[in-house]
Amino acid sequence: MDLLECRKELDGIDRQIVELFEKRMEICGYVAESKLASGKAVYDGERERQKLEAVEAMAHGDFNRTAVTELFSQMMTISRRYQYKLLEEGGKSEDLGFRRVSGRGGRLQPWRCPSVFWRRSRCVPCGAFWRRYGGGSGRTGRFCSPSH
Repeated sequence: MDLLECRKELDGIDRQIVELFEKRMEICGYVAESKLASGKAVYDGERERQKLEAVEAMAHGDFNRTAVTELFSQMMTISRRYQYKLLEEGGKSEDLGFRRVSGRGGRLQPWRCPSVFWRRSRCVPCGAFWRRYGGGSGRTGRFCSPSH
């Protein structure tokens, strides 16, 4: 099989993957509706662990087992994000330690300031500034104080 034939076949497989992903997300919407009605939490760590073990067992070879686990882990993260969005639209939201921050496109931001990328950081809860790499005075390097 030459390169063009390989690419054509991969394009067809990619179309099928997208169709299956969209079908999976549609079903995740039904899951969100069920969780909204029953009051269940979106995240179920035990269920996700079982699912990852099951899909890993389906794959052949070490590389594919690792890759499939990573792929499904990402898909479950996307599914959770979609479910949270649907629950929020349905009037139910879980307190996940996030809040809307103005000036950031209304995106959800961590309540705590991770300050991983900046030398000078601002703590979201109290607004205090400090130097990321300076440390000192009980600061954790991530937040302005251990309580944040």
